[in-house]
Amino acid sequence: MPGNSSSPSPARSRPVLWEDRWGSIAVDFPGGLFGVASSMQNKEAAEAAAMADCQIAGGKDCNVDLSYYNQCGVVAWGENYAATASAGTKEKAASRALFLCGEKTGKCKIYYADCSLPERVE
Repeated sequence: MPGNSSSPSPARSRPVLWEDRWGSIAVDFPGGLFGVASSMQNKEAAEAAAMADCQIAGGKDCNVDLSYYNQCGVVAWGENYAATASAGTKEKAASRALFLCGEKTGKCKIYYADCSLPERVE
């Protein structure tokens, strides 16, 4: 009979909740410096942290070049140009950044790669 069972009802599972995580890269192109932030709760915090990191590194002309969330960010630097890119994996972001850098200059290398992935909160 429905509702008249002696066995316990199955526990209701709660939905899994995720929060976005942001990363940002600030670059001082003339000075050849950059600053980064990852796993921040919002875009504004990520950008402020990346700017501060760039300035702490000695950058005098730092500007946010890339902000991304739930992805990976990469910096590729060449002889006289830097490129940033984001994608779902470090490998895809690196490939894109190397391509963009290679369109403008030679000897491009990856100098930074990190991911800001969503975090489970419940």
